[in-house]
Amino acid sequence: QIIEEEGNSQNILMEIRPGAGGDEAGLFVNDLYFEMVESRVGYEGSFSNVAFLIKGEGVFNYLKNEAGVHRVQRIPRTGKNDKLHTSTATVVVLPEPQDIILNIRPQDLKVETYNSGGPGGQHANKTASAVRITHLPTKIVATSQDGRDQRVNRERALFVLKTRLSEKLQTEKEKEVGDLRSTMIGTAERSENFRTYNFPDNRITDKRLKIKLNNKLDFVMEGDLEEICQKSIDYEARKDGIDWKQEKNITSRWKKFVKYSYMTNLEKNELAEIGVQFGGPVRWRNPQMLPYIYKK
Repeated sequence: QIIEEEGNSQNILMEIRPGAGGDEAGLFVNDLYFEMVESRVGYEGSFSNVAFLIKGEGVFNYLKNEAGVHRVQRIPRTGKNDKLHTSTATVVVLPEPQDIILNIRPQDLKVETYNSGGPGGQHANKTASAVRITHLPTKIVATSQDGRDQRVNRERALFVLKTRLSEKLQTEKEKEVGDLRSTMIGTAERSENFRTYNFPDNRITDKRLKIKLNNKLDFVMEGDLEEICQKSIDYEARKDGIDWKQEKNITSRWKKFVKYSYMTNLEKNELAEIGVQFGGPVRWRNPQMLPYIYKK
């Protein structure tokens, strides 16, 4: 649930690591990294692992289906033989870590006072200056009895309670991230792949999205992920029961606009709202992309 709440954040942390295949797997990590960042740098080395931050509106939903085991089939650049070699790399996509914000409701706290047995002399022993605070949902307890002032002890106990709650949430978050990472990459074996990059045939096969991209591998490896990401969004829509091909209303409403450059601001906003209303691709919600969408 923590991940789902952060999934709407604009930025993601992506990790790519070599799987099966030795040095060739490390070179494949290099290829995938530069594919993701659309780099033109001709680096010929291999990575043991790489992690980087990608920023952009809705980028988590746009790239989350890149997570998993990627398999490459090609003649390796690391050897002298000309035999086809298969290796893998794993990709993890996580929302950018966010600071934990505690939202403690007063009704969730049980505050008790009692006579202090600590320093403070007779005054501390005779007055209920010590404070015990219990967070009822988690049963976490914090106490303070060091001071003679009940207000000061209350503040100290509340501070300790918040610290312990933060530690608990952080531990739960780290466990959830670890579980999610394990789910994404599995054992990184060749049989666990969801996408295959076949260099000899210039073809990409994605078992998750159930697509084959013929003669497009070079474009994808150069950073053109538009078609794959759009297929990924359509895949998510199908899982949610949305069928874009049957959504006639969207097309009919588009047709009433003559040309984007002649639209009024009101019409432009209405066109943008179509994408939001029907939960369409993230790029629909970016006004700069509307001319491109209209042409499509």
